[in-house]
Amino acid sequence: MATFTPELDTYERKDGTQAIMIRITVDRKHKRVSIKKSIPAKHWNEQKREVRKTYPQAAQVNALIKSKIVELEEIYLRSQANRNHKTAKNLQQAVTRKYSGDSFLEYMERRIKNLPAANTRRSQSAILSKLRSYSGGELSFGEITTEYLAEYRNYLTHVVKNRPNTIHSDFHRIKAAYDDAVEDGICSFDGVHPFTRLKLTTTKSRRVKLKEEHIAILEGYKANPELAQFHALNAFLFSYYMQGIRVGDLMMMEWHHVEGNYLRYQAGKTKKTRPRLLISKAKAILDIYRTTPNPSGYIFPFLKGKRREKHTDDEWAKILDSANAFIRKKLEVIAKQLGLPKFSMHVARHSFADIARKKTGNIYLVSDALDHGNVRVTENYFSAAEAEENDEFVKSILGE
Repeated sequence: MATFTPELDTYERKDGTQAIMIRITVDRKHKRVSIKKSIPAKHWNEQKREVRKTYPQAAQVNALIKSKIVELEEIYLRSQANRNHKTAKNLQQAVTRKYSGDSFLEYMERRIKNLPAANTRRSQSAILSKLRSYSGGELSFGEITTEYLAEYRNYLTHVVKNRPNTIHSDFHRIKAAYDDAVEDGICSFDGVHPFTRLKLTTTKSRRVKLKEEHIAILEGYKANPELAQFHALNAFLFSYYMQGIRVGDLMMMEWHHVEGNYLRYQAGKTKKTRPRLLISKAKAILDIYRTTPNPSGYIFPFLKGKRREKHTDDEWAKILDSANAFIRKKLEVIAKQLGLPKFSMHVARHSFADIARKKTGNIYLVSDALDHGNVRVTENYFSAAEAEENDEFVKSILGE
């Protein structure tokens, strides 16, 4: 005999709600399946096993609960009629397979599409693409075992030639998707979590940083204004002078962001808005582009007439990535010509941070200058600096 009991999941989500589950009981064994709806606990009637009328969508959700129970009952009765005895796990798999196809790849793909940030969707789609290629396009939840994961780790190591930190990051994202599926009741595991016994290593990243003498060499380099290297070099130095401004923000910078001696803009990653002091070297670069304004309206000429409002988030992320790759290639040409370490736009942030730390020893102001929101990024971070403190800080670093 099978019973199907509505209940509220004990786990509270970040939005303060808890998932409504159906507990499947067969031969005293239990499994649960989600109805894909979560509510605040105060709206759940534990005695009646239903949503209270105080909840705005109570009627619809209670109907969904009944519909899911009817579906489970029909599956169970058909199995009994066919003398195909189903366990609680069989019933759980049967009802979830209808929606997920029992495919982890399909589940992860749907999950990625619902992520809010375009860059995050792109990076995780790349992770999914590698997993899809390895699995031949098919991977069920049941196939995800510790042994399978270990084989995939070896594949990434020896065939794809990914570095340990990349592999660790990939598995972190894959595990997050798997855990979400468990939480949603789409899959379950018996005994030990398949990721628990998997051993992954990481190595300390070696970030490329230019020294002050390297920056001086770049400042003295006379690039041909007719070549793209000229604009790439100006962009790199401007980023450095502006305390490591991120390349995406720099490419989208427009003249209305310049307010007297300050550059005021909202950082795309952190959404922080604050003024950045324009030192004389940064102003000199701006003066170059004042005399030959970009028809697109941007200060720097990398986006080729494209406007953010005409593209989706994913399309715009691709456009920025493509432009950044173009700049990186031009900077590599300059590095080769000058005998410098190969560097990209992001190295401007690393270089500014390293030089600033060595000159001041003040990790707090360095962290604030870089708009870091995570203490692990710059070792420690306790409080934001006042604007005046930041002005004096950047002057001391860049010589004004």
